[in-house]
Amino acid sequence: MRYFDSIKERFSALLPMWLVITLVAIWSVVIQDGHINRDGLLYLKQAYLIAEGSWKEGLALYPWPFFSILVAIFHKFTNLHLQVVAHGVDLALFGIAVWFYLKTLKLIYKQKNIIFYGGIILLSFIPIMDDYVGMVLRDHGLWAGCMMGTYFYFVYHKENNLKNNLLWQLSFAFAGLFRPEAFVFLVFIPILNLFLFSNQQSKWLNIQKLMQHYLVVLGYTLYLLINKVFLS
Repeated sequence: MRYFDSIKERFSALLPMWLVITLVAIWSVVIQDGHINRDGLLYLKQAYLIAEGSWKEGLALYPWPFFSILVAIFHKFTNLHLQVVAHGVDLALFGIAVWFYLKTLKLIYKQKNIIFYGGIILLSFIPIMDDYVGMVLRDHGLWAGCMMGTYFYFVYHKENNLKNNLLWQLSFAFAGLFRPEAFVFLVFIPILNLFLFSNQQSKWLNIQKLMQHYLVVLGYTLYLLINKVFLS
């Protein structure tokens, strides 16, 4: 029992638990021994065409190419095999997702060993879905962006500053570069905030807050309008 308590104490720190989960994720890729999923083949083909400069042919394969562009860029810089690069990008994104998942647990729940228990829960799912964790997928970018967005959203409500307000919005926008479903959060979270906190503030302050919560959406909309006016 004392030995278990010692292990629990050690892996209740953020970095050790993150390292363990990351190593298990790497193992889940290694044991597949080069096997690649069908979607992964599409992303690799698109990345190859983009790396060769055939953007038109690459974009014709799949209309949401950010993951493939990342793989193509790192492939050009490292000259490593496209599949190795794709797994590396996915593992890095998965590592970001895990890091902010653990930080969010620590932020919202002050129990001493929450990182240990939260990490064990995540580790227990990796063997069940090891094929999924080790696949070449854009979903890892979605996870990373959403976990960053969740963390910075909670920090923003704790500290109420512009920096974290922008960070949670930019994080969900980053997730949307991999899967467009993430942009839904940018639309509906400010509306949710309005319902949850509108009774605590004046009407004018609520409008100001709503505008702040739509900074990224409004900025992107303004960019599109300016782009359309000057390029039309």
